[in-house]
Amino acid sequence: ALCSGSSIGASERTGGGWSDGFLVHEDMLVPADGISDQRGVLAEPAASTLHAALRWTRRGDRAVVIGCGALSRLLVATLRRLHADLDITVLYDARSPYRPRLGRRARRPGYVSALHDADFAAIRAIGAARVWRGSSEQLLQQVADLVNARMLRPDGGALPVLDRGVDVVFDCRANPASTELGLRLLRAGGTLVLCGRSSRHDADWSLVWARELTVCGAALYGREPTGRRTFAVVREWLTDPAFPIDGIVTHRFPLDEYA
Repeated sequence: ALCSGSSIGASERTGGGWSDGFLVHEDMLVPADGISDQRGVLAEPAASTLHAALRWTRRGDRAVVIGCGALSRLLVATLRRLHADLDITVLYDARSPYRPRLGRRARRPGYVSALHDADFAAIRAIGAARVWRGSSEQLLQQVADLVNARMLRPDGGALPVLDRGVDVVFDCRANPASTELGLRLLRAGGTLVLCGRSSRHDADWSLVWARELTVCGAALYGREPTGRRTFAVVREWLTDPAFPIDGIVTHRFPLDEYA
């Protein structure tokens, strides 16, 4: 069985993949010998984060990752693997992105309430130099202090902009607030990589032309500029114990408990 329209997004019209077998080209088969189930289940998201990391042609030494979920953690591990000397900051806004629309009815996802200091320590162990939590304005202030930048406050109550910022931002949350924050964190000529999946949302895109920013999307994986398939590279990483992702899978459940 082949899934038709698998990349059009979450929809009841998208083809399914629950058959006992399906047809693929032999080039898409990646041997899993020597890879534990605990690490093997991360092959697909790890390939996605490697593809996202390779969307940035390195120019500079400071990177920001927005988000603290599995995708963000794999991205931190990937960036550390590719760039041993890169300064990586992880930012986490605990507020619900839906609060402006839903008000008090907005509920935080379950994973948000579960995050605590131990999670942030784990992210630092993976490769982040620091993990900061706060509102968008608080996070902007912390990054400004880090890079010795000034906070420029526009009229109309919009978020401040840094007069000098970081070189690249990877937005793993994909909501209006995270994209808005990412644009304001960048230095002139910086790069925003949109890693998370999202529907249409608004942001102040005037910063893109005013500061000559590069905005690029990253979806899934494939054949990278080097000619190698993303999965082939990730397979090598998964067999290397030095690739620090063992703590990302925290629980195991039998299939009969799946719901």
